[in-house]
Amino acid sequence: MGIETLLDCIKEYAPYEKNRIIKAYEYASQIHKGVKRKSGEDYIIHPLWVGYILATMKADADTICAGILHDVMEDGNISKETLKNLFNENVAELVDGVTKIKKIVFDNDEKKTDEANLYKLMVSIIRDIRVMIIRLADRLHNMRTEEFQPPKKQREHSDETMEIHVPFAKMIGAYTIMLELEDYCFYYKQPNEYVMMQALIQEIEKEYQSKKEELVLATAKELNSRGIPFSIKTKIKTPYELYRKYKSHHDDIKEIHDLYAIKIVTPKERYCYECNEYLKRMYPVIERKSKDYIANPKANMYQGLHTSIMTKDGYNFQFQVKTEQMYIVNSYGLTAYWRELRKRGIVDAAHEMQELAKQYPFFGILESLTHQNIPNDEFHEKLKKNILQKK
Repeated sequence: MGIETLLDCIKEYAPYEKNRIIKAYEYASQIHKGVKRKSGEDYIIHPLWVGYILATMKADADTICAGILHDVMEDGNISKETLKNLFNENVAELVDGVTKIKKIVFDNDEKKTDEANLYKLMVSIIRDIRVMIIRLADRLHNMRTEEFQPPKKQREHSDETMEIHVPFAKMIGAYTIMLELEDYCFYYKQPNEYVMMQALIQEIEKEYQSKKEELVLATAKELNSRGIPFSIKTKIKTPYELYRKYKSHHDDIKEIHDLYAIKIVTPKERYCYECNEYLKRMYPVIERKSKDYIANPKANMYQGLHTSIMTKDGYNFQFQVKTEQMYIVNSYGLTAYWRELRKRGIVDAAHEMQELAKQYPFFGILESLTHQNIPNDEFHEKLKKNILQKK
């Protein structure tokens, strides 16, 4: 990873921000000079990756700069005022927000301190949701390089990730990030089960290959004959998804109705419903497992038509029909709206992203909790029950 890779990523949507991002990179490089990660790499590689992950989401330049600079206040003893003068107030506020959120670990001797930091994280989200998005990018790269940490740290980081980062990724609909984080946590916490699920996935892919190709070809032929524009993608469960489903269905693969997904992406919503009608005529549908998430989106704004089938020879598949916009939002969640804001010519995304965040149910609950002026331990319990959905 070099700065050129990041600059190539922003070239397609914000080439005019190149100099600002180079400036952030050069400043961070100066602050982290001589510092190494446990992998032996120069430390600057980590914040550069954080910036790159944010750029793949089409983040605004302030967010990318803050991602690159997210460790300079703590590691270089740099003041918020200095960052404000060097960059701007938005970048300084974001870096300050991320810096104030220290490591959060539950069930240890410093629980009260950790709960205080958890409260700070929630307040930061209320002020600017981009703080949490930077934290997700930061955590994602840290988990990608977790192999260099000792086993105890790997388990601690995985617990923390499953407790905080995974639920929030799900709440904002960032499934791509959520699934990757889940798999890393699964790998470090339950390595034997992870290997078992990988082997099971290989078996399923081998067994399902012929039937999958048959269904894709038949579906494509039908939609082409109807003049519906589309593309088709297929996806099997990730190791952690499969493990969770496998255990909830008493280790019976045949009971998992959405084991293999066939995703149909089409330009318009009306095509989604037309596609779905043809699918219902073509295949034996499991009605109780089929959902219309277009008319009734999930709380995290997920949309699509889910139609589960079981073929006559006993294979489970789920068709997921979505528009191109739904597909992007379903992959990246709230962060996908950066793309839409940019199309509308909005470069400074701070206000708009926050207004969008307010449309998600978790935001109102969180806002209410942070205004209740309750002790940190009670706040933590209510947060787990009402938002993180932990008992």
